[in-house]
Amino acid sequence: TTLTLDLREINLTNIKNLPCVEAANTIWDVATVLEKLGQVEKKYIDAVNDKAGLKLLLRGLAGQNLIYETALEKGYDETDDAIENFSEAERMVKTRYIESEVFDSVTVSETELRKTYEKKKAEFYHPEAVKVQAIILDDSSHALHVKNLARSGSNFTDLVLQHSLAPNKTETNGIYDWATRGKFGDMADPIFSLKTGETIGPIKTGGFLYIIKLIDYRPQRQKSFEESREIVKSNLLPFKQQKAFKTLINQLRKKANIAIEWELLKNVKLNG
Repeated sequence: TTLTLDLREINLTNIKNLPCVEAANTIWDVATVLEKLGQVEKKYIDAVNDKAGLKLLLRGLAGQNLIYETALEKGYDETDDAIENFSEAERMVKTRYIESEVFDSVTVSETELRKTYEKKKAEFYHPEAVKVQAIILDDSSHALHVKNLARSGSNFTDLVLQHSLAPNKTETNGIYDWATRGKFGDMADPIFSLKTGETIGPIKTGGFLYIIKLIDYRPQRQKSFEESREIVKSNLLPFKQQKAFKTLINQLRKKANIAIEWELLKNVKLNG
């Protein structure tokens, strides 16, 4: 059962001004804690199933506040004057700090790149592809007529220009240049079974009839390290950035010595 915080059940008369969460130079009273909980996205509140979850959520909120305080100390408080909403301004300050101090400082070494490439080499490849020429038609009798013309040796490009319904046929001559299987849907297997120069069709799909000629075929091949470098880097970098961010949070929490007075929150009611 999903549990949610029912903040209405809390009587603040006697406890609202009592210190509840302390971290570094920040002290939140009970009312502030409840206000901040009320600002948390519903999906995170819904994930709180017990007191341990509530503790984790509060530590996370305190950690976010520590990031903001640290960003201000380091001079990341210059925000757009047009931003009147404090929450948005705070978010921008934290974002600038994290991007500059954490994300921009993270690098991926050549050794890491090569090690990851070798470990996941099978994932980096150029898929098999074909270069084909297609005539698109919408009438069965017409399609059979064009098919017979193609089999009798008529120039396929001429047939495209004379008969195909493709709107861009004069620019492309009906050629699909190095397309992978995903381009052809249900037609992929018969097309990729052709030999160079062979023709297949008419094949009906999507309300149209296709006559297709295979111009060339390129088998699947392994990508070199240099070809894969940027993909490997884009896979590694977010992981390392997230790790660096977690390290920062842990360092700030350790330095700030977050303390939470749980006795004052005992009336926070979790309802199923």
